[in-house]
Amino acid sequence: MATLLQPLVVVCGATGVGKSKLGVELALRLVNKGHNKWRGARIINADSMQVYTGMNVTTNKISPAERMGIDHLLMDFKKPEEQYPVGQWVHDAMQESQRNTHRHWWDVLLDTTSTISKPSR
Repeated sequence: MATLLQPLVVVCGATGVGKSKLGVELALRLVNKGHNKWRGARIINADSMQVYTGMNVTTNKISPAERMGIDHLLMDFKKPEEQYPVGQWVHDAMQESQRNTHRHWWDVLLDTTSTISKPSR
């Protein structure tokens, strides 16, 4: 059985430079126009602080209205006093990516801390 390769777009950068807006714009443009099997996109949050509720100003979190109907996964689901280790994020992000693959959606990964884009040492 052939392995299905999942398309992935990664947007990295400092807080407040427009990654979220770019991610939404990309996701809106990645709608199937009959050229391929991919039907759209969902954003997977990789910012270690945006997983927490109530930290919207501190993290410059995109508002629900600015999301323009694009799903933002792994965002706003932990209380600030809860821990969310990077290993758990990796597990959760891979599960979401697999769901996206089965639904023929692109992954758009937004990362402020650049944790996932730094090479391992």
